[in-house]
Amino acid sequence: FVSVGLHSGRIRSDARGRLWAADLDRGFERWDGTRRTRFPRPCLHGLYGTSWRRDGTMWLATDDGLFRTSTGDGAPRRVASAPPSGWPHGWEESWIGPVLEDRRGRLWLGHEEEIWSCDAESLAAGHPATWRGDTLATCGGVTEMLELEDGTLWAGTVNAGVFERRERGWQALGGNRQLGSLRVYGMAKSPAG
Repeated sequence: FVSVGLHSGRIRSDARGRLWAADLDRGFERWDGTRRTRFPRPCLHGLYGTSWRRDGTMWLATDDGLFRTSTGDGAPRRVASAPPSGWPHGWEESWIGPVLEDRRGRLWLGHEEEIWSCDAESLAAGHPATWRGDTLATCGGVTEMLELEDGTLWAGTVNAGVFERRERGWQALGGNRQLGSLRVYGMAKSPAG
């Protein structure tokens, strides 16, 4: 058992089993067993989403942009490519929610009521990204993303339940009517499917 204290946002593990979090206005923190390493970044408020990459690195979605961990022990670095056009402050103050790199190599970001995607490898390499965006109008914000075993993508929202990525974009699931609440802040795959 390791006490990690109070943090803003989520606490997630990387492919090596180390825990990552954000310490409000101080930066990133990583725990390797009981050893804590701090990576200062004064404008960082919280860690809101993570996604593993095949190379052992991990995407970190924050209010201060999109970062990627190193393959070693170095500090996370903000991606060098530009965010989707129209973001008034670039990556700064972008408040990215969930992030997901799917098995096809697409990176998906939740930003307010929008979901953006691009080629993950291009973005990781610092090449200009070609972004594609969809709006989930009146959903209140995208909170979580999940890829199912068959490659289907789901997105949880603040006040509109769960959406599924289909050929014509994101569609609300019919089962939302049976949910106890349309507020979906987290999702996990059931062992029963």
